Amino acid sequence: MTTKQFYLLSLIGITAIGGLVLLLLWRQIKGESKENRGALFIALALFSWTIVGVYKYYDPPMPSLIHAINDRILSAFSNLFLLISLPYFPNLFTQLKERFSFFRKPEQWVINVFIFFAIITVLFTLIDRNVENDNGKRVIIAIDSVISTLTMFAISYAIYKSIIRFWHDKIVKIFLLILFAFLISTQIILPLIAIFPETFKPYYLQALLILLLGLGFFNLISIAYFGMLGAEMSFLAKENQIHTEEKQVHFVPQK
Repeated sequence: MTTKQFYLLSLIGITAIGGLVLLLLWRQIKGESKENRGALFIALALFSWTIVGVYKYYDPPMPSLIHAINDRILSAFSNLFLLISLPYFPNLFTQLKERFSFFRKPEQWVINVFIFFAIITVLFTLIDRNVENDNGKRVIIAIDSVISTLTMFAISYAIYKSIIRFWHDKIVKIFLLILFAFLISTQIILPLIAIFPETFKPYYLQALLILLLGLGFFNLISIAYFGMLGAEMSFLAKENQIHTEEKQVHFVPQK
């Protein structure tokens, strides 16, 4: 088994399992709060990574232009779903919500994100089609890296700020920050290796391992957060039900 095959199989397994667990959590807490939609969109982002892994593993024969376009579209979907999930994290991004009305309305935010990635896909297609040398592909990789880095930073911030509602230990917080930093760094290191292979290729295997570990960690933290969120919602729902029943028991109708 080659390094590429090992990486892709690991990527498929990690993202498919993580996406499936998050999807089950979303179904369990569905309807109790809009916050659970964050779990749905993160699950879809993980499944997008799974599809990318399967596509690259089998590497179907097709013209280079179509192959490049498909690669960019599949890569963009994971970023798209991660960005869509951001408004569903409560008590976060308050300045953005105050400044931009479309961020306060998740449905409108979803439309804007889809439009943005449609424009990006068209831009990548034009560059692929009109720039014959390697510079065009390097530009695409660089733009994709910037978008992926900003997206990973935003979702990492959202999950970190959300999960420390339940985990208050200082050492745990520092540990989480370090792991999130490693995950974000892979969105910079791997594109640099692709753009400047002669300089950074010796670090390729280490970067892939860090990415796999980072994604595994991302899965665990996401599952832990939405699992605790679901437990909290269930507890609050039971408490409200108990209070309602107590009021009904103590209520004495007037004659």
